[in-house]
Amino acid sequence: MADLINGLFEFCGSLFIFLSVKKLHQDKHVAGVSWLHAGFFLAWGWWNLAYYPHLGQWISLAGGLAIVVMNSIWFGQLIYYSSQPQPSGQYVMHEIVTPPGCEEQEWAEKQSRVRVAPTSI
Repeated sequence: MADLINGLFEFCGSLFIFLSVKKLHQDKHVAGVSWLHAGFFLAWGWWNLAYYPHLGQWISLAGGLAIVVMNSIWFGQLIYYSSQPQPSGQYVMHEIVTPPGCEEQEWAEKQSRVRVAPTSI
């Protein structure tokens, strides 16, 4: 029973990592991801492929294989997209609304000093 539960956790983990693979493929740039944690869990996954057979946990081994495949793809994407030029940023234009009690020119001057964070469209 423990093998089944662990194997299901591993399989579910691979589905969640697939979502990261898909999102990184869409965004094509890396932001906010620690190489340390990604590398650690990738190494742990490879270790589990060697360890589970010694325990006779074959469902865990199958789930572990799924998670290692997804983690390896994701880690490869991290390396690839980190080596690519980062996008200069695309900006989303919003209508400027002057707050009550503030002159339009004064507000425009304040807004001209505000940096807008890049977003993906």
